[in-house]
Amino acid sequence: MNWIEVQGRNSRLSLNRMAKLRKKTRIFVVEDESIVAMDIRKTLQNLGYDVPYVVSTAKAAIQKAKEDKPDLVLMDIVLKGKMDGIKAADQIYTKFNIPVVYLTAYADEKTLKRAKATGPFGYIVKPFENKDLRMVIEMALYKAKVENELRASKASFHNIVEKSADGIVVVDRDGVMQFVNHAAEVLFGRKAKELVGELFGFPVMGGEVIELDVIRHGKEPGISEMRVVETEWNGQNAYLALLRDITERKLAEESLRKANEKLIEYNQLKDEFVSTASHELRTPLSIIMGAIRLVLDEIPGQIVEEQRDVLATAMESVKRLSRIVDSLLTISKIESGRLDLQKTVVNICELIKDTVSNYEPLAQKKGICLDCKVPEQSVDICLDPDKTKEVLINLISNSIKFTPEGGWVKIICTEQDKEVFVSVQDSGVGIAKEDIPKLFDKFTQFGRKDGPGEKGTGLGLAIVKKLVEMHGGKIEVESKVNKGTTFTIFLPLTTETKAEGLAVETDELVESTLANN
Repeated sequence: MNWIEVQGRNSRLSLNRMAKLRKKTRIFVVEDESIVAMDIRKTLQNLGYDVPYVVSTAKAAIQKAKEDKPDLVLMDIVLKGKMDGIKAADQIYTKFNIPVVYLTAYADEKTLKRAKATGPFGYIVKPFENKDLRMVIEMALYKAKVENELRASKASFHNIVEKSADGIVVVDRDGVMQFVNHAAEVLFGRKAKELVGELFGFPVMGGEVIELDVIRHGKEPGISEMRVVETEWNGQNAYLALLRDITERKLAEESLRKANEKLIEYNQLKDEFVSTASHELRTPLSIIMGAIRLVLDEIPGQIVEEQRDVLATAMESVKRLSRIVDSLLTISKIESGRLDLQKTVVNICELIKDTVSNYEPLAQKKGICLDCKVPEQSVDICLDPDKTKEVLINLISNSIKFTPEGGWVKIICTEQDKEVFVSVQDSGVGIAKEDIPKLFDKFTQFGRKDGPGEKGTGLGLAIVKKLVEMHGGKIEVESKVNKGTTFTIFLPLTTETKAEGLAVETDELVESTLANN
């Protein structure tokens, strides 16, 4: 097979394929001249179209179109009977959405004008060439397809717009509303037919989102969020206003704001109460402690051993109560920004060793190995020695408290990359993984046991965290149940102090604490 034969075969295959596709197109012919009708039907079939019916009257054409829904109707303009082809074509198209191409043996201006007005799918003058007929049909089918797609697109868009939760209003250049969707009707409390044609009443300029006070017919005034974009409407420049009803959100925000104000007020009252109560309790506690000490020292007179035991127990309880009052006062001062750090340059190694030595008797009594490892050379750092010692006391006492007999507690200090690390490690009961995030919350305690013994306030670690952060540092914890716990403090290695007496400004302390929390 040579090249010409191959090309010819391919062309025939292409024509056959097109013919098969055209057979899917069903066309009705409406022609009252039977010979002409037969000729047109034969022509269409030769072109590859399916022509199941040929009718001669407008009434029959409408009925067949209703029953069988063809893809296209070829309609003679002049038909016998009361109805001509133009009126029949208009009904077929408007009722059944079927495109109609007119057939005419003459083309006077008046008739063609009527035909163009009722059907935009074209016409062909008889007699015609086959190629001209095919072109008119294919163009009519294409136009019908485009119109159907456009109509479906418009319907889909209209459905989206109508079901939108946001109000959509189209405003022309004169500020008059041209379109209003259902959500906008609900927002304004009026029907679209009442709103279209009225002035919008709000500034319509593209740009930022603005808030509007909306007067709603028959309802309480509302608040809307509006965004405006430029668009076109019926071929004219216009504005599209998107309106979101934020009345409920604004009411909720206002309610939350008032609740927050109340909460701040209650917190201030709480802080004032705690501070006042702590101060007021200190004086009677000091008096009680002094009185017990006088009796124990037998200043008023001799006491028997049983009395000494009772008074010793009372003294321990008073000391415990004093520590609780001190903790409450400290946390109150920190949270209210009234706690100043008295910073000075100290050798942190000596500070750690001095603090640890105070706990050696307690560790020996519990059968716990207490070890301290610090650098041999001095590590000078600017800090508040009393507050730093309070941090160490809290961590070391906790480790001893929660480490069983035969265990160990280690305090390790290292210096690295302009930071000082202080770790307090133990082989104690440990902390559950789910409890670690809550470890530094106020009034939170873990591993507390029933029965006698000091229970604490649950403020110690909260105070530790805040004091460390006030020094510009941070604290981390690692723990496993029945394996032990490690608290590590990271402090910036600096020897700089402030010129105004080494006191850290209260505002800076508060900002630092809030930023780190």
